[in-house]
Amino acid sequence: MVSLSSIIDGLRSPRTALLLNVALVMSGSVLALVGYFDVVTGLIVVTAGLLGMGISLIGRQSDE
Repeated sequence: MVSLSSIIDGLRSPRTALLLNVALVMSGSVLALVGYFDVVTGLIVVTAGLLGMGISLIGRQSDE
């Protein structure tokens, strides 16, 4: 059986953060294209995701 602490450690990994930021960029792009977000809000969401991806990659490099 998997313990709760190992699940939490897995969620805090840089790889998980990177995947979540990729999902943020993709969903922000799609929602802006569909028209649910206006262009400015879409750009803010995508920029936040890209910044998060960069920070995740830096954290992943320092983790190795």
